[in-house]
Amino acid sequence: MIAETIICTALGGALGALIRWIVTSLSDRYLGKFAWGILAVNLAGCIIAGAILALPGFSESPSTPLNVFLVTGLLGGLTTWSSLATSSISGMEGKEEGGFRRGLLLFLCNIAICPVGFVLGLMLTERLV
Repeated sequence: MIAETIICTALGGALGALIRWIVTSLSDRYLGKFAWGILAVNLAGCIIAGAILALPGFSESPSTPLNVFLVTGLLGGLTTWSSLATSSISGMEGKEEGGFRRGLLLFLCNIAICPVGFVLGLMLTERLV
């Protein structure tokens, strides 16, 4: 089962990354350098993740080969926004006390902190190189 999960994740991830590269390359070429392609894959990934989570049986068995291929692999390779949306909404819908707050906090922290981390990494690298 572990080998099957690894293979499904790797194949889905490779396909998702390839799709992201194709979409962003075509977008840059035909629509200009504003990150329309990134926006498109992020939005598409979130829409697809929401659709998959709404399918009957997904939440009961999220680690089936098909689910791992689609969500962890394909959508993970396509965009990290789908992972963030999935984790945040799952937390918000959780039956645990404070689940909504934790899911919302996860989402807001990622939105606020990750760009700051990007800038810090950029600044540190510029100083070191």
